Amino acid sequence: MTKSIRHLRGDTDSWYENDIVIPDGELAICRTYSGGTVLKIGDGMKRFSELEPLGDHSKYKYGLTGFFTLENNCLFKLGTPRALKIQTPDMFDDNFSCLLSFTTGAGTLPVEILGKIYFSGDDTAGGDFIPEPKRNYNIFIWNDGNFQAVVRGVPLV
Repeated sequence: MTKSIRHLRGDTDSWYENDIVIPDGELAICRTYSGGTVLKIGDGMKRFSELEPLGDHSKYKYGLTGFFTLENNCLFKLGTPRALKIQTPDMFDDNFSCLLSFTTGAGTLPVEILGKIYFSGDDTAGGDFIPEPKRNYNIFIWNDGNFQAVVRGVPLV
């Protein structure tokens, strides 16, 4: 008789909808929108979105949570967050930059910025980012003495 082990698994949307606490030592697998795979190991206390992925993700961060601290030269792919809460770093390199990529759902997306970022481009007003429903967003952020961001929002088809 052959025995197999089945791990917790799902795509980005299913993990977002069911952001459960992963049992201690349990392997959780997420298939991302880009076709990649993110692996996380539960600690019995944190939800899937709160756990760090296995492996070297210093360049690309696939997350289901809308709260994160910006990191230098990173691409954050957030799926479809329910809210966006951004923390600007206290210390940063002279060439600091990062890119956020995410999709908004059918409703409005609350945005909170911890630290000041001046936004320009699509769906911005007076330096603030005001996301519209049902759009794919890319936001390029850099620091030239003050945090700046250029927003591009493309409607979902």
